[in-house]
Amino acid sequence: MAGILDEVQTDMGGISDTQAGLFASCFTGGFMLAAPVFAHLSKTCNSFRLMAIGLFIWCIATFLSGLVQSDDFRMLLIARTLTGVGEASFAGLAPTCLDDVAPAKHRTSWLGIFYMSIPVGGALGYIAGGMFANVAWQLAFITEALIMVPLAIVTWYIPTNIKHLGKHQHNLIGASAGASAIAHSPDDVALTSLSANASPRTNSSTKPVTGSAKAGLLDTVRRGHRRRCSRHASERSTTSSTGVGHDAGASARSRNSFYGDVVALLTNKVYLFTALGYASLVFVVGSLAFWGPKDFAKILNTSIKETTEAIGMITFVCGMIGTGFGGWLDDYLKSGAEYQGASAPAGVAVSLKIGCVFSLIAAVCSILSVTTKDMTFSLGMLSIADFFLFGTSAPTSAALLTAVPDELRSLGMSGSIFLMHLLGDLPSPVLIGFITDETESVKSALLFLSFWLVITVGLWYWAYLWALKAADDADVATIDAMAANANR
Repeated sequence: MAGILDEVQTDMGGISDTQAGLFASCFTGGFMLAAPVFAHLSKTCNSFRLMAIGLFIWCIATFLSGLVQSDDFRMLLIARTLTGVGEASFAGLAPTCLDDVAPAKHRTSWLGIFYMSIPVGGALGYIAGGMFANVAWQLAFITEALIMVPLAIVTWYIPTNIKHLGKHQHNLIGASAGASAIAHSPDDVALTSLSANASPRTNSSTKPVTGSAKAGLLDTVRRGHRRRCSRHASERSTTSSTGVGHDAGASARSRNSFYGDVVALLTNKVYLFTALGYASLVFVVGSLAFWGPKDFAKILNTSIKETTEAIGMITFVCGMIGTGFGGWLDDYLKSGAEYQGASAPAGVAVSLKIGCVFSLIAAVCSILSVTTKDMTFSLGMLSIADFFLFGTSAPTSAALLTAVPDELRSLGMSGSIFLMHLLGDLPSPVLIGFITDETESVKSALLFLSFWLVITVGLWYWAYLWALKAADDADVATIDAMAANANR
């Protein structure tokens, strides 16, 4: 849409930037409302069939967008809304399906490969939009709708059992469940004996393990846990997890209803602040994707076609490399066994730290890209900003998937999509269009977006602190369980 936006505005009688922003907001509204519905249906329906249905809806709605007459503004808004409904099925369910089949040591890299489709698709959209803008903007919608029909058909016929081929456990086992697992594993028997022998005995009775003796078990617990993580991964795969930063009781209650599921997610602080941070990021990315070509063309005093092609190439190269790099870095930093299984909070903290650092760098580069009229420097800074913005995709998605119980992952991803659109790219295109109309300065609007990234850093840092607390709580629970076992 961004690549043909100027032509659409002109063809529809010169509609304002605020009105044009509604095209993005209506798409986002349909997307965010449909995503939780598809996620809830995935509990009882085949996820691949749901994705196929969504893709068929997307194809029909996109095709209808190409049939809209130049004076029918409302019909194009409706078509864009239905396009968002269709896309919600795929975007919400596909990450969970990938998470099920991905190898544990490369799960974030797999997510990174999936999220590469965003910059690749966005870049192709910019380039194709620029090409069709010279012919007829309606052809852009009709062409992409026809191209996607075969993919919808293939998705419908994906085998139903493929989702569970690589089923494995990533999430935190709750404090009580984790303590129970620790107390009964073979390694823990040896560790318990070690701690018991280290304790003074009088008349065959064992003194309580407290104080420095209790604290001294910490390193022993962590060393033993590294061995257990790889040895008992298959055993943990059948254990129901409660998620990071969330109590087991609430998780059990959450399985009873859709309302209970939502409450379980909203009371999980790590998940909530991670999702809010993602919404803040999408607030920026959504507006840049929509207004970027047109606004940068004004700042750099170039043609929209030239700017569209340049930004399309930047999005393609930097977005693809950045997304892959973010996924690889996350897996690399979490390659140790201490970040798997029951130590999932530590792994979530690593993912969120990557997100904080990357978004801070992107904020600085984004500000610099707007404050100059030198095209080379501006697009260079925008390239770096794009690289790090897309680099947050896989780590933060891994954090969201790991922070919740297995049975809530689909709803968790769709819930984060709902929040990121409700608070992100639903209001931002209209708001930025309004700021541009009122100030008559695209630079002011783009600077507003750049400084907004500071909110993203703050929210993810807060989630990072909660993840560290969850990791410490898990270690303390482990020590308490071993101490209690040693005192028996």
